[in-house]
Amino acid sequence: MVRSLVDVKFLNPDVERGGHFRPAHCAARSRVAVVVPYRDRKEHLPVLLKYLHPLLQRQQLEYRIFVVEQVSPVILVQIPVNFVN
Repeated sequence: MVRSLVDVKFLNPDVERGGHFRPAHCAARSRVAVVVPYRDRKEHLPVLLKYLHPLLQRQQLEYRIFVVEQVSPVILVQIPVNFVN
């Protein structure tokens, strides 16, 4: 049972500070950024990371996980996006 981020670090010794992982035995074909929105869920974050790190490592991806904490309520405004070919 994972109870803290220390447990997650122990289970994933190849993950560098800042949530960065690079396969040691091959060149990764893809680089991925994972953004995790976080707010008042201290007990859920270690559980997510426990499963997310092995999932990404099995795919031999170079990745970094960003945990982004929402500080205050934010009203999202939809902005139209024009795609250019």
